[in-house]
Amino acid sequence: MNSYPKFEKGMILKKEMLTALRDYPRDILALMYQDYGVGIITGFHTQINDDNSIVIAPGIIKLDQGIFSLEEEVTLETYEGQHYVYLKLETINSVDMVITKVSIIQSKEFVEENIELFRYTKNAKLLPYSSFNDVGDNSITNRVNKAVCKYAVQGGSSIAPEYLQLFASELLKKGSNSMFDYAFATQCLAGDVSIVLRNEYLNKLSKTASTEYNNEAVLRLLKLKIQSLDHIDDIKEKPEEVRNTPKKIKVL
Repeated sequence: MNSYPKFEKGMILKKEMLTALRDYPRDILALMYQDYGVGIITGFHTQINDDNSIVIAPGIIKLDQGIFSLEEEVTLETYEGQHYVYLKLETINSVDMVITKVSIIQSKEFVEENIELFRYTKNAKLLPYSSFNDVGDNSITNRVNKAVCKYAVQGGSSIAPEYLQLFASELLKKGSNSMFDYAFATQCLAGDVSIVLRNEYLNKLSKTASTEYNNEAVLRLLKLKIQSLDHIDDIKEKPEEVRNTPKKIKVL
């Protein structure tokens, strides 16, 4: 619940009004994240249980309407087929309080206007992504797919930090001929990738000068980068093959 008091002339000051003012410094949060885009600021991590239920951790999210928090973890039961998990805001006006209730819902229906956290298509045990090339691929079932979800970073919105970290881990494991790749991967692992840095890297990959990349474009370019690293060995200079030809022997 996200509450703030309404102070009007002639009203009686209540304990609940002061508590709300103390516990939710809305103005301070707004100032701290004024340079960030819309999306998840922190939290909302997911954990898959042995029974295939999904636990969503508490978190803070920035939306056009303001900054809101999910204060308690939520456990979702999962079902066969494709489902979408959304964040739902419900505003309740009372005489002396404005309350915004934050809840988690899931549906078989895709609603573009809703705030999507993730989606899944289940027919077996749910598993985390093990390969970056699989991230966001709707043809791959039994994954918690956060490809559409926006995360707030300095300067705008981006993909889930865990996906950037998966990209960085694979890049470092495969190796690269570019120091720029290593610098970007290091920032991804540190969880500190601003929109300016991300766009500069993507512009280098795409050889363009764009400032607008949606989640789909970000994933596509990063996947192409990972795929290109599979061919590094092919462009390296290979040693000459030793020909199996008989040697001439000079007889004196």
